[in-house]
Amino acid sequence: MFFTLPQSTAYFVSATGSDVSAGTSPTAAWRTWSKVTAAASSGAFADGDFIRFQAGGVYSGAGGILTTLDLTFETYGSGPRARIEGSGTVPM
Repeated sequence: MFFTLPQSTAYFVSATGSDVSAGTSPTAAWRTWSKVTAAASSGAFADGDFIRFQAGGVYSGAGGILTTLDLTFETYGSGPRARIEGSGTVPM
């Protein structure tokens, strides 16, 4: 018997993005860590989704993500790894 998992979704965050964008492509990227945490709190993410931060960006803001979901955080594009800053820095 075979099982099909739902297709994962990639969400993009860029220093030049906009939090009113869909967040589902580099040209419609979100801008802030706060938008990512708000999306997580509203249940927008599913198991297997990717949260991709544009290379060279530094993303900071209040809040964190507490979830049992299997999410992947990574950098996209060329340049230095993106960073999420809060009480510490998490390189991706």
